[in-house]
Amino acid sequence: MHRSFKHVQEKTVQEKIAQEKTVQEKTVQETLGCEHLVWETPEGRRILDRLSFTLGQEKTALVGDNGAGKSTLARILVGELEPTSGWVRRRGRIGWLPQGVTATDRPTRPQSDEPTRRSVAEMLGIAAQLDAMAAIENGACDEHYFEQVGDAWDVEEKAKAQLDRLGLRELDLRAPLSRLSGGEGKRVQLAGCLLLEPDLLVLDEPTNHLDSASRHLLYDVLDGFPRGLLVISHDRALLKRLERTLELSPLGLRAYGGGWDVYRRQVEIEKQAAAHRLEVASSRLGRQERAAQEAKERQASKSAGGKRAAARRGASRLEIQGAKRQAQRTVARLGVAHERRIAEARESLEAARSGVRSSASVRLKAGNVEVPSSKVLAEIDGVNMIFGERRMWPEPGISLKVIGPERLALIGDSGCGKSTLARILVGELKPHQGQARLAVSRFAWLDQQCRILPAKTPLLKGMVATNPALTTQEVYWLMDRFCLGRDAVDRRPEELSGGERMRAALACLLGIGSPPPLLVLDEPTNNLDVSTVEVLEEALAAFRGALIVISHDQCFLEAVGVERELSL
Repeated sequence: MHRSFKHVQEKTVQEKIAQEKTVQEKTVQETLGCEHLVWETPEGRRILDRLSFTLGQEKTALVGDNGAGKSTLARILVGELEPTSGWVRRRGRIGWLPQGVTATDRPTRPQSDEPTRRSVAEMLGIAAQLDAMAAIENGACDEHYFEQVGDAWDVEEKAKAQLDRLGLRELDLRAPLSRLSGGEGKRVQLAGCLLLEPDLLVLDEPTNHLDSASRHLLYDVLDGFPRGLLVISHDRALLKRLERTLELSPLGLRAYGGGWDVYRRQVEIEKQAAAHRLEVASSRLGRQERAAQEAKERQASKSAGGKRAAARRGASRLEIQGAKRQAQRTVARLGVAHERRIAEARESLEAARSGVRSSASVRLKAGNVEVPSSKVLAEIDGVNMIFGERRMWPEPGISLKVIGPERLALIGDSGCGKSTLARILVGELKPHQGQARLAVSRFAWLDQQCRILPAKTPLLKGMVATNPALTTQEVYWLMDRFCLGRDAVDRRPEELSGGERMRAALACLLGIGSPPPLLVLDEPTNNLDVSTVEVLEEALAAFRGALIVISHDQCFLEAVGVERELSL
């Protein structure tokens, strides 16, 4: 007995020590955490509602529909935005690569208020150190220079090593940012983040504007990153490589183990279970309501039969009144019992409904158009752009024909001129050499910046200005159809998230009437959540006209049925 108790006592102590060790390890590993986090817009619209979670050394994806608040949450976590209430715990260094950064931004700690930089070294955050080392090498002995360098005498070698890992080996640290493409600028900014040697790296849509080769370089870098990652992305190839998934939705923040495929399977299981709970709760409420009605009818029939029986046997008035009061008490007692059961069934039904994911999704109209298989829709003959003595493309320039309802992808490395060629095709840019001709009276052109929408004009006015045939009511209908919320009509495109802005642009192009016979789309999946990308894929797969698309998303190109690729 004594030995048994001692054994149990020792086991309990060992378990307690193990638990404390686990908690200590978790505390050491935790890089960032938040408690009861709330964020509301200045107008009082609640975006984040009492979120609590921790981030450690795992590689985590943050997913959710456009407008769910993913970028807002990331900005709060890194300290760029203050929460309305709640608090954030940060341990160690946090690296931050925001969505929509440009080549003039610098990836530094969120608290930095340094001015815009104008060279690669300044973007990397090492220009001052390089200048100090150059001054010391030239004989300067001012203590300020040595303080500026600190222990970072090898910073140039480290910077070049990071750039090399991201495919920018030949990039001059003193080169002006104006020479960089959008994809090159993003990779330089990521290199700057990595130079900070952060304990947690937060990336918002890191593969936007990256070509296929650059994406795979980024995948390799993130695979080898030894510390914690939080990645907001719609890139399914990237999401599949991560270890944990956080989903932000109207139901709150949910954590799932595993990458994208595991998450999708778990979500599908949850949907089926929630649908079953809703069906059971709805059936239960129906049974309770029917039971209450049947009990009421039985009691009424019983009461009427009692009255007739009393009349036949000549019962006194006093007996009839007593029987009536008894029947009323019985009806009241049964009514209370049934009302309680019905109320409980309704509560169960509401609880089941609250657990069902929203089924709202963008609905695109891309059918109802026919293009003859022999019709030439667009033709480019020897076009080129000339900058001084440099030509954008080798002689004899670019030539192509788009015939019938074919699907053409413009592919190539960042900076090779894909967007330039698309702009020439739609007549937005005049080539220095050669000719471009569209043989259709109607076409749709969507660029990466969604410039179809005036940036500083509220959506309602901007959409009507873009398409004068639209009525105010139709704009509200489009907002609902494209899951933007009716309050979006009063917001300017520059105030929307990247995905919301793309949805609004798609609403302008494909939301009303019959689509044009030719669609020209430049990176249409940038910033879209995966569910919207899948809807867009389905709509474009059903589209019967011609499609010219620029995209580095191989899953998307396969889904929309691209038949031909032009490599620039």
